[in-house]
Order: sequence, then C-alpha cells, then structure tokens
Amino acid sequence: MGHAMPKPTLTDAQQLALPYSSLFAGADLPGNNAVHSWRQAGLNTFLAHGFPTPKLEGWKYTNLAPLARAPWALATPTVADEHAVKASCLTTSPTGRVCFVDGFAAPALCKPPVGFTSMGSHFDQALPHLSHHEAAEDALAGLNAAFATDGLLLDVPANTHFDHGFEAVFYGTEGLSNLRNLVRLGTGSTLTLNMSWASNGPSWHNAVTDIHLAADASLTLVLVQTEHTDANHTHHLHITLGKGAVCNVVSLVTGGQLGRTTLQVTHGENSKFDWQSAALARGRQRLDLTSRITHTCPGATSRQNARHVADGRGQTVFQGLYHVAQTALNT
Repeated sequence: MGHAMPKPTLTDAQQLALPYSSLFAGADLPGNNAVHSWRQAGLNTFLAHGFPTPKLEGWKYTNLAPLARAPWALATPTVADEHAVKASCLTTSPTGRVCFVDGFAAPALCKPPVGFTSMGSHFDQALPHLSHHEAAEDALAGLNAAFATDGLLLDVPANTHFDHGFEAVFYGTEGLSNLRNLVRLGTGSTLTLNMSWASNGPSWHNAVTDIHLAADASLTLVLVQTEHTDANHTHHLHITLGKGAVCNVVSLVTGGQLGRTTLQVTHGENSKFDWQSAALARGRQRLDLTSRITHTCPGATSRQNARHVADGRGQTVFQGLYHVAQTALNT
C-alpha cells in the first residue's frame, strides 16, 4: 500500500506570501493571455521564495518582517486631494506631467507629452520590454508583475529631445499599489525625467521601472521619495544601456518608515552611468539602497556616490556589487 508523500514545510517567508495567491485569484487585472502568463510567473517566483529575508546577500541589512506581516489589501482607484498631489510635484511647468494615485492614472491631473501612454491598457504591447523575475532577490519584483495595474509608458522616438523636464508623480493614500513603468529612448534621443513618490498615510508603493536606452541615447533621471512616515516604499529600477548611451541619476530619499531601492544596471559598449544619491533617515526610518552594476562590454564607465545621514534611531544602508566580465576591457 502506497504512502502519501509529506507536504514540504514552508518557511516563514513563504507562509507570509500565501495570502497573495488568493488575492491574485480574485483580482481583475489588465492584459491578454501572454500578459497573464507573465503575471503568473511573477506570482510563482514570489510564492516560491516569499518575502526576501536577511539570509539573502542583497537583503542582509533590510528587515521586511513588519511589512510582510501586515494584512495588505490591493489599492483601488481613488480620487485624491488635488492640492496634496500637486504639492509633491517637482516642477510647476514641465514639458509634460502624468499623475498616478494608488496605482492608477489620474487623468484630471495629467498633462501628457507626445509619446506617453498609460500602461494600464497597453500591457500587451509593452510585454516584450518588461523584465522577468525568477531569483529570490527579486521576489518583490515578481509580486509587482503579478499585480501591476498601471504606470508610466514613455517611448521617445530616435533623435527626439525632451530637455526641459517631463514629470511622473506617484501618490498613495492606502493599500498596496504595484506600479509598472517602462521608459524607452530611441537612438540619439535625450530625456530629462523627474519621478516623485509621496503619500498621506500607511500605504505601500511596490514599483518596478524598466529603462532601455538605445545607442547614443541620453537620460537624466531625478528620483525624489518623500513618502509619509507610516508608508512603505520598495522600488526595483532596471536600466539597460546601449552602445554609447549615457544615464545620469540623482536621487533624494527622506520618506517612509521603510524605503528600499534596488538598482540593476547593464552596460553596453562605451556607455556611461552616474548615480548621485542622498538619504536622510529620522526617527525609526529604514532607508536602503542596493545596487548591482554589470559590465559585459568594453569601454563602459560607471560611478556611484551615495551620501546617507541618520538621525536619532534612523538607519541607512548602501551596498553595491559590480560584476565585470572578462570581455569588459577598459571599464
């Protein structure tokens, strides 16, 4: 007589991820069958690994236990205070502006530029350019893929120049928002992009931004995170640089009880990447930046300069990893 195989024992991190399986089954999410398969793969990664723990090299200084134990509900479309949202804007008259509230576009607050489309109804077209997530370190990015509702979709044609500033504003009021952003610059194009994140209470922005720069494209990216002191902010930023592309990033982080940015950069030949960041942690804030820079081609240059300050019982962390392949000569 056969014996039933014992069920595998789940880790605490996996146990805390289980409720999201039920959320996924009952969620009405945009996209065709291919997008749904991508979503399911992201969910599978999250369920297989659970919330990242300090046992992982890239998360050894980040404690997600309070976040993981909270009973998060998915955010729903909300009409936010227009003045509060505009107060989080970085410029008064950008070339264009788009606003997202609790994970959904807020058309009344938008001034979209040429080339912008909201991700919500275009996941099908964007799918070939969206990153996939299988590693335990990227479990929260997998969670984002499963539940992504909307986000910035900006496609700048070749030899087009937006040098006077385009702004994307992300505002949270409650619940878990999974924003998926995709920015693509064509050959020789230039863009200055400001992205600001703010909230007015205990919400959670879990975002992924995929950025692709074609040959000789140039991007200046300004990131400002001023979330509410009871809010949480996790952001995976994936940047791919084509031959001769240049990307300059300036980041300022002062908000959130938990703020975590995961940066991944892949260099093309003779490309350049520069990261300048400042973080101020006060009270019991925990603000972390973890980067993974990959050089696979010759002639590429990357530089990171992180200045973090902690006051009271606040904590800040910067950890960086460089991977340089044997083919990456003179980097």
